[in-house]
Amino acid sequence: MKKRMLAACSLSFVLSCGGGEPSTVVRGAVAGQSMTAADAISNLLQAGSQSAAGILITSVPNACPLIGAQQLVKNGKELDVVLGTQTTSGLMAPSPGSYTVYASGAVPATGNVASVTFTSRDGSCVATSSVEAESGTITLSHTDPSGYTGTFDLTFPNGAGHLTGSFDTSTCPPLGKKVPFMCPP
Repeated sequence: MKKRMLAACSLSFVLSCGGGEPSTVVRGAVAGQSMTAADAISNLLQAGSQSAAGILITSVPNACPLIGAQQLVKNGKELDVVLGTQTTSGLMAPSPGSYTVYASGAVPATGNVASVTFTSRDGSCVATSSVEAESGTITLSHTDPSGYTGTFDLTFPNGAGHLTGSFDTSTCPPLGKKVPFMCPP
């Protein structure tokens, strides 16, 4: 009896501490570069009557304060995702479901659509590589005002790479604001 109770307590301790794989994971490589996810943030992006989800997965921790301070990712990598439902009257915020990834010039007139760009930056915040995914799928399993949860499977052009993974974002109000960004000291 004591052994079963100890096992149950140990299991609940591991679960409460978040044991196991992190909630945001990136597997694979683009342009020969792999990425270890350290943060995932999101925001509802709005332009007039249109809206879409913006998701940023970075190799740099604490991305929201960085974005809020108008600073670029330094010595890091990022996946920049925009997704929504394309209708004949514009783009609408996403709900749970599958979103097909298109290159920016190939988005269809209607349906669940997404675009994704992988960027790597050096110590001066200069993009050393920036590659837009040409195809793939993003599946949102949960959406609410606190963020988005889902998975992705992305293919990049000309054999540049393939990424899969999962994300669990937290909302970051500064994400998507059009302001000048600088490289942090």
